[in-house]
Amino acid sequence: MRKTRVSAVVCVSTAAIVWATFGQAETPVPPTGQDTITEVIVTARRREEKLQDVPVAVTALSGEQLAERGVAKLEDLRFQAPAFQVQPGPYGGAVPAFQVRGQRQQEALITQDPSVGAYVDEVYQARVYGLNQAMLDLDNVQVLKGPQGTLFGRNTSGGALLVMSKRPTDQFEGMASIGLGDYGSRETTAIVNVPVTDAFALRAAVKVDHHDGYTTNVDTGQQLGTETNTSYRLGGLLRAGAVESYTTLSGVHTTGTGVPLISQGFGPNASALAGMDPAAVARANAVQAARGFYETSGDLQPDDTRLDTFAATNITTVDVGDLTFKNVLGYRQISADIGVEFDGSDLKARNGLPFFNALNIAREHQVSEELQMQGKGFGDRLTYVVGGYYFREEGSDFQQTVIGAYGLSQVGGGYAVNSSTSLFAQGDLKLTDELTLTAGGRYSWDRRDFTGQTYYSGLSAGTAAIDFRGNPPPVACNDGGTLANTCKVPLPTYEKNVPTWTAGLNYKPAEETLLYATVSRGYRSGGYNLRGKLGANGSLGSFGPFAPEIVVNYEVGVKQDFTLGGVAMRANAAGYHQDYSNIQRTIYAQFPGETVPQAYVKNAASATIDGGELELSAKPARGLDLSAFLSYIDAAYSSFAYTVAAKPDGSGSRTIDASSYAFAGTPRFQYGATVRYELPLSDRLGTAAAQLSYYRQSRMAWSDSGENYAVTKPYGLTDLRLDWKEVAGHPLDLGFYVRNLFDVQYKAMGASGYQTTGFLSYIPGTPRTMGGTLTVHF
Repeated sequence: MRKTRVSAVVCVSTAAIVWATFGQAETPVPPTGQDTITEVIVTARRREEKLQDVPVAVTALSGEQLAERGVAKLEDLRFQAPAFQVQPGPYGGAVPAFQVRGQRQQEALITQDPSVGAYVDEVYQARVYGLNQAMLDLDNVQVLKGPQGTLFGRNTSGGALLVMSKRPTDQFEGMASIGLGDYGSRETTAIVNVPVTDAFALRAAVKVDHHDGYTTNVDTGQQLGTETNTSYRLGGLLRAGAVESYTTLSGVHTTGTGVPLISQGFGPNASALAGMDPAAVARANAVQAARGFYETSGDLQPDDTRLDTFAATNITTVDVGDLTFKNVLGYRQISADIGVEFDGSDLKARNGLPFFNALNIAREHQVSEELQMQGKGFGDRLTYVVGGYYFREEGSDFQQTVIGAYGLSQVGGGYAVNSSTSLFAQGDLKLTDELTLTAGGRYSWDRRDFTGQTYYSGLSAGTAAIDFRGNPPPVACNDGGTLANTCKVPLPTYEKNVPTWTAGLNYKPAEETLLYATVSRGYRSGGYNLRGKLGANGSLGSFGPFAPEIVVNYEVGVKQDFTLGGVAMRANAAGYHQDYSNIQRTIYAQFPGETVPQAYVKNAASATIDGGELELSAKPARGLDLSAFLSYIDAAYSSFAYTVAAKPDGSGSRTIDASSYAFAGTPRFQYGATVRYELPLSDRLGTAAAQLSYYRQSRMAWSDSGENYAVTKPYGLTDLRLDWKEVAGHPLDLGFYVRNLFDVQYKAMGASGYQTTGFLSYIPGTPRTMGGTLTVHF
């Protein structure tokens, strides 16, 4: 099996090289003018370069392409980028989960970090709250694949997502748009750019959007998943001689009706719980089975989402002779309250308490500082960057939980201070005019200080449950602490030093051709379990800590522009093999010595991941643009085992062999295609275009715990878009869209405790939606 997977990577790589050779032989001189493929400027190596010149697997979309393809939220990017997923996390679409090449984070907790780093205007976003609403007035979005641990640092072992805003220009301009659609959809956007002086300009953007939820709570009539978002950004650009300084202030305010989880049915374990009535469980299953795909019941009231973020960034560059000094300063704060009906039903225990309700409360802020020096040497044959980075994050993260079958209400979480300091350097040395050597390294010093606080807030029917006003007081500790100290458990400082590096060769035999081979090392930082418990022997018990996970990535790729039969084409391909060790997996289980199931991170696994990606673009005729992509991910555990309690009272132990489990959130295949055609209209009528897009993915597991029923089956989606720009010669644009044209019903993601408490619920994918926009430019 392993030999087969390695052979697949070799085949992809060989095919890419053959393609490049064939393309170059066909037409060594690229087409020009309107027949060329659109070029996007990227910052994958912390400097501006053409996408086709960067020896890194990158999918990049310009601001114009984002608008044309209807990318309104980050979750829409998975329809455009191979080997990339944006999925609703356990706390819904307001807290998305990113996956690149099989690596993802299960929960966005302050004590654990992602494997795909998100950057907005070059500032690392430690927590993904509100990032789905960040698609406002953008210059470009870039998806970097594979470890980016040298130039971007920790928590990019899977890759990095770069979101770059539009900077102010020296022209007075702006736009205003309104949009209306079904499901109560309405959207208003306004952008204005003002050159205040010759050296200073401002750009302001604001967007207010609303849509009703797609899921109905039949008990209350409430539409779950309803959202109202207000996003804003104010940017100022100062140019004074050799100094350029770009400052932004931005934020998101979101309110909604909670996560639209729908029960998929309760398993035998739910009926076996002492606090449950088997007849009630059977009735709940029968009633839910008779409902529609977008219908559920629920007893979490209020079932709310409240989210506020604020961010300030500054990027300043100073040119001093042949050197450029760059400073990136960032600040961000988050306040989030998100209610979750994990079981997706109104099922009650014998004591009248809900089966599984929760409220997640996060109050966090971060500050980061990065200083770079960029330059050239050896007669411009060497291009280099050296720098230092500091990051600090403080805050609290809690989850109020009611589990009726156990007759208890619990508050679990704590207070954390996370910091990281690193030094890095990377250089590109031209060995010949065609051959370039890349080498770089980074050394990071990570530190976590954490005080856990997990306790029971009630132990009987009728007890206080979910409380949006704040955490109720403890009645008994569940973390090894004492009531005298309100169950707070200060843990030892966690410190870890980790090196990361990259090395590679790239060969550019012609302006249109780039071949590259790289090996790189990245890591995701370690930490503590948020809802842990001290061991009976005085050990840290289930708090951990868990160690950093390490990825070593071996990759070959090709980027090629060429013509085939007179048609302008572009082919970018990559094949890779990853050795993945100390893998952090979130396991929901009942662990030895504990009477209630919990979700813990374990260094439970090692694995190898093989895969390949292909992106194609073509312009076969004037006004006709074709693009397509394909990705293949073969992720398999070499070892994966963890220990759970043998009996419901927490006594004894048994080992679970999970080496055959699927990687959560990782479809083996993804592919998609887009056809866009600009209709031939006279200049006085403007420009009209029609676009059709298709996306398909294979089967995808939801959980690290291996539940066979917790899966998304293969599905495909079709989108249609019509645009008419400069209508009748006026600065007016009209747009019409239909998403999920054929109204395919699919499960976007879900929550599962099937092997413990027996619940299984899903978040339905967006049904067919349609609407239109009117935009005025000035």
